[in-house]
Amino acid sequence: MYRIDVETALAVKPAYPAGGQGGFWAGCDGVNTFGTDLDHHWHNRVQEEIVNVILGAGIPLDAGNDAQMYQAILQIIQGAPTGRLLRRRKLISSGTLTKATDLLPATKRIDVWCYGPSGGSGGVKGGSSMSPVGGGGGAGGASMKSFLVADLDPTEPYLVGAGGTAGTSTTDGGNGGVTSFGTAPYFQATGGKGGVSVTSGAPGSNTGDGGVGIGGDINLRGQSGSPGYTNPQWSTFVEVLPGAASPGPYGSYGPPGRLTAATMAGVAPDPNSGAGPTGANPVYNTVAAVANGAAGSDGFLIIEEYDA
Repeated sequence: MYRIDVETALAVKPAYPAGGQGGFWAGCDGVNTFGTDLDHHWHNRVQEEIVNVILGAGIPLDAGNDAQMYQAILQIIQGAPTGRLLRRRKLISSGTLTKATDLLPATKRIDVWCYGPSGGSGGVKGGSSMSPVGGGGGAGGASMKSFLVADLDPTEPYLVGAGGTAGTSTTDGGNGGVTSFGTAPYFQATGGKGGVSVTSGAPGSNTGDGGVGIGGDINLRGQSGSPGYTNPQWSTFVEVLPGAASPGPYGSYGPPGRLTAATMAGVAPDPNSGAGPTGANPVYNTVAAVANGAAGSDGFLIIEEYDA
């Protein structure tokens, strides 16, 4: 494609007159009507419509190539943004998102998910009854917000909340921290509450509440932790339930395990439960036995990059 370049062509295209809405006419209708003249303005308009498609696709004009408009249309279609997911990343420690270097060049929008950390489980106090138990920590809340890349600051800080500390034989589990994105911040997900160490109480009264999502386009509440409870049917066994919940919208859960009273102290977190370690809720029936809880899992962020 090339613009007209014969000797009689003008160096600068003349201004167009006010447009009409007429159509072409062949003439010769029996009443001496002349056919429609094709003036220079009409030819210029057709020429520029074609040229702008080619140049708009980033293709220079080539007088020897008659397929440039076809090539330009294919290139525009293939390169058009479709809203497809370009990349997904998980961030497990606090830091700063630098727009110019941390995002792909084709990224036009990001969805940021904040997951709050979980609370730690409460420890078990020693005593003469079978009532002392340590409750499970609550799950962290979750929140998602979308951002156009053009609206982001050059740098955006983000925080990853730490999981709650493990309860001891004399203390409750610690609360989870806060995971957030942006200077203000724009939105955040709070951590789950720590499980409580009690000497007596109904099952479920000692669990940590779940965290909440705040300020996002989507906000989810975390599930409460699993309760510690006693079971008088075993005289020589200890029942162990998961305690501190994994980060995100689900609390701790799972079948109980059974350990002898001699090995109940220092029960290890379950490495296969959820997104992180779960705390332990030992239940015992000996006079002197005590046990620590387990720490909650840290929070994290997920950043998804889209081309539209």
